[in-house]
Amino acid sequence: MVIHTNLGVTHLTDEHTEKINWGLSSEYNYNERVDLISEVFNQSSNSTYFQFGLRYWLIKNRAQIDTTYMNSFNHIGEDQSFSVGLRLLSLPFLP
Repeated sequence: MVIHTNLGVTHLTDEHTEKINWGLSSEYNYNERVDLISEVFNQSSNSTYFQFGLRYWLIKNRAQIDTTYMNSFNHIGEDQSFSVGLRLLSLPFLP
């Protein structure tokens, strides 16, 4: 299992303000082909968000199918999204 944390500040030039960002996420190797992921984060809004999903290795250490579901703790169902993507970590023709 891997745990990621982050804390930062974003400067909004148009608004002349700074906003604090934070996040906590984990990755868990479920088996040889599947990784489970989860995250909780906030970007100085009234809502804290969560997302979870899985990553399936198409080619070990090179390419994954990545799926995530995201929603807000404060507005369940209103800010939700689902994504499916292709993660290329290393191309076959590169060393």
